[in-house]
Amino acid sequence: MKLNYYPETDSLYIDLSSKTSTESVEISEGI
Repeated sequence: MKLNYYPETDSLYIDLSSKTSTESVEISEGI
């Protein structure tokens, strides 16, 4: 597990696994 905190946006990104996701939906390009 990897945590990244970005104080400029007060956001936290949690990376639970380095594997490629098996199920994902791209809402719009790049998201």
